[in-house]
Amino acid sequence: MTDTRVDVLIAGTGAAGLRAALAARMAGAERVLVVSKTESGVANCSGIAWGGLSGAVGGADTDHYASVLAEYSEGIAQPELARKLAEASGPALEELVSLGVESQVHRAHLTVSARPRHPGEGLTLPLLRRCREAGVEFAEPAMLVHLLRDAQGCRGAMVLDLVSGDYCRVLAGATILATGGFAGLYARNDNPAGTAGDGLALGLLAGARAIDLEFATVFELGLAEEGCPQDGCYFGPAVSAGVVTDDSGLPLDRAQRDEHWRDASLGVERRDGRYDLWLDLTQVTPEQWLEEKLALVRREILLDLPVSERPVRVSPLAHFTPGGLMIDERARTAVPGLFAAGEVAGGVFGAGRPGGGALTDAIVFGAVAGREAAEYAARTPRADTPAPTESLPSLSSAPAARPPSQVLSEIGWALWNYVSLWRNGPGLEACLAWLRALEPPASAGPVAELRALHEARLGRFVAQAVTRAALLREETRGRHHRRTDYPEPDAAWQRNIIWRVNEDGELAHEVV
Repeated sequence: MTDTRVDVLIAGTGAAGLRAALAARMAGAERVLVVSKTESGVANCSGIAWGGLSGAVGGADTDHYASVLAEYSEGIAQPELARKLAEASGPALEELVSLGVESQVHRAHLTVSARPRHPGEGLTLPLLRRCREAGVEFAEPAMLVHLLRDAQGCRGAMVLDLVSGDYCRVLAGATILATGGFAGLYARNDNPAGTAGDGLALGLLAGARAIDLEFATVFELGLAEEGCPQDGCYFGPAVSAGVVTDDSGLPLDRAQRDEHWRDASLGVERRDGRYDLWLDLTQVTPEQWLEEKLALVRREILLDLPVSERPVRVSPLAHFTPGGLMIDERARTAVPGLFAAGEVAGGVFGAGRPGGGALTDAIVFGAVAGREAAEYAARTPRADTPAPTESLPSLSSAPAARPPSQVLSEIGWALWNYVSLWRNGPGLEACLAWLRALEPPASAGPVAELRALHEARLGRFVAQAVTRAALLREETRGRHHRRTDYPEPDAAWQRNIIWRVNEDGELAHEVV
């Protein structure tokens, strides 16, 4: 890649990024460039999603979907964003047909399908084809590592080529972050590699604000065996067919499992396996393994594990993060020229979302962001070439004392130990101390470690904000923020914690 100018720069090729790219082109943007860490439309959360999109379709109206969103939000969603999603969901989902997406409509949702464990590609791949037909440009594998700013706002980004290790400057009339959430930072998660919150960190560091970072959706049980997929969406049939036990072999029902996890969360010592359990599948018969859903689990997830001989390790898995960069109904952040859509954005869902809401959010606000970004770029004078405001890490032949990939792993275990299923004050304080001690090196090699360095640098920043937010919210709200030391909801906390970077470069917050 070389330095270049575009009308609209987009980070991410999930549903939000692809829908934004297509909308930007349809709104008149001549050059739209989409940057992706991985193969476009495939190796991202949208592609592996279970393929459901909820909304005002199939006989469900806007008021019905608005009530569903309100139920899950725990009273803290931004009302104008939730209403926008409810009102736009029906037309946005119906429009997918004209974009080449095949779907089945049901009451209040529709579904798409593709290959096993990747039904979301039934959405992303048709959108990708339409983008290519419309002349959208793609750069992969590459990642945004720094947003360029001047007095007028965001002017593009520094982009790292993940093959050569070289940086280039992409000047853009408008920039859209559609990089996904930060659930992939957690050591136990079912997100694709690289869903590490870097878009959220880049936005905050550039002057945007963030909201609701303390919440994390965690699937109850997924496989946690080395070398196998950590999967929460499709593993349920195996859990139903087997017996979940603790380390001693004692069977645990759902209530007992949650009590076990609550007790396991207590104490500040590091115990990476504190939430791990066992699933005994030794009594599942050959005939049962032939059933369609179990056969998929056996083939795609369990792989060659000797499940007839021993129990397999299972664990809850971080899945979705409803918090993110604050946007308005036009997908604008607090930084002129910087937009956000999809899971990187917050405020739409509050403390939680309904099933199928993530892809609908990505489609609705992706289209909004693309259209608004194109219009902004068209009316904004081109900028001179701004330089990065900080030096960027470089490739190095000398091995680092602590490889960046190890630092990134340590961040994941810190979050998993103390900011996942259950939280408490002493544990959160211990997590902050752990994170402060994890200073990524200044250089790395080979290129994979340079990518990990950026993900660790930005992920550590996000992890500290997440931990501080969880420490501030002294209550339990729903199933996505549970405090052992504050076990009940508190009406006084029906508010939001807003984050920004102050003039000293430090994270600051306000509660509103």
